[in-house]
Amino acid sequence: METQMATPKSDKLVNLRVRMPEALRKKLSVESNANERSLNSEIVYRLGRSFGAEGLELAIMFESSEQRTKRVLEELVAKLVPVPEFYWLQFYRQEPGDLGIDDLPLSGAQSPQATAEKALLGYFNNPNNAAVQRPNHARVVTHDRLTTVFTIIATGPKTVERI
Repeated sequence: METQMATPKSDKLVNLRVRMPEALRKKLSVESNANERSLNSEIVYRLGRSFGAEGLELAIMFESSEQRTKRVLEELVAKLVPVPEFYWLQFYRQEPGDLGIDDLPLSGAQSPQATAEKALLGYFNNPNNAAVQRPNHARVVTHDRLTTVFTIIATGPKTVERI
């Protein structure tokens, strides 16, 4: 008669005490915070990962459904083409008043500083506008237009300074 070993259920959890150097526990704690896992979940994940695909699958089964959903979404987003940062370029002149120049959208694929400098100098040197109507400075702001990334000022026909 052949005896079979009982296979443990993959969803059964066991309590295990482990001794380790404090320096290693601190490193695991830092990593668990960075990965938004509990220290226990971080240890189980790392152990599972060390056993390849099968071990990783067991470790993932341990995660809460919320953690699992978040991790899967983050992995999917990481596989997508990264979306570049999006900025707006706004123009100003020394005297108050509407310039009649719409804000320009800047995609992250463009160098915001180089594009802003080129656009500002283009408007600053435009002979079709009266000198008082020409913008003398511009600022690059975040997509929501609430945070200034940087401000530049035209100091001459070919020079721009970041202020």
